[in-house]
Amino acid sequence: MGAESANPEVVVAVTRPRAQAGSLVTALETAGLSTVVVPLIETVPVRDGLAALDRALLRPPGPAWVVVTSANAAGSLLAAVSRTGVDPETLRVAAVGPATARVLTTAGVPVALVPPEHTAAALVEALGAPSDQPDQPDSSGNRVLFPVSAIAPPGPAEELARAGWDVQRFGVYRTHTRSLSPADLAGLATAEVVTLTSGSAARAYVSAMGPDPGPLVVTIGPSTTAVARDLGLGVAAEADPHTVTGMTAAVSRLVASGALGRSNGQ
Repeated sequence: MGAESANPEVVVAVTRPRAQAGSLVTALETAGLSTVVVPLIETVPVRDGLAALDRALLRPPGPAWVVVTSANAAGSLLAAVSRTGVDPETLRVAAVGPATARVLTTAGVPVALVPPEHTAAALVEALGAPSDQPDQPDSSGNRVLFPVSAIAPPGPAEELARAGWDVQRFGVYRTHTRSLSPADLAGLATAEVVTLTSGSAARAYVSAMGPDPGPLVVTIGPSTTAVARDLGLGVAAEADPHTVTGMTAAVSRLVASGALGRSNGQ
């Protein structure tokens, strides 16, 4: 991203929850773009799922792996570790993407595996089968704990099970569409680029604004892109890598290309 792509007159909507929006806002504004933060979703804990995760962490022997695919799931795991008193050094954690890993490591939970591609599919491939891991402690068995959104697709857990892992999937949080204020709707209406970082955000955006071409849509990765396109949204660009840095670069390239003002349908 060079300074030549900077255009402070371009408004980019950041639709993450406010607690998670800061890094993307900072990156976009550092690139010379203006931002408006309009959170489209909010998360609430699922108490039954959290209680089941607590029990699974405490059950001997410990799990072979804990798989974490989002910052929200990372937060749920950290809360479970705190509640149960489990020593985080005894856990082997696999995380999707550096942002998710950073949430864990900053709080003192080491991350043993981050796949080179920041997707759940890449993490499943990186884990492989239990027989592929000769360094796995004999006492840990094949048990994998998988805390996720209550509405997360079952595919990754099913793939791990097919590879031979004993997968325990826990719906530990749920996303809800926020009720948008007139100011929120005005912010979305003035944006020339909208960033979407989850399928839930894509659904919330279409619910609020409809799928008609308007702002250019930039997504964080393939799963969000698939949901957006299934809903009828045109996706102008997908972050590569699937990180805040990749998303900022994708937005900057769109601005520099002169694509603003043209339809974002593809």
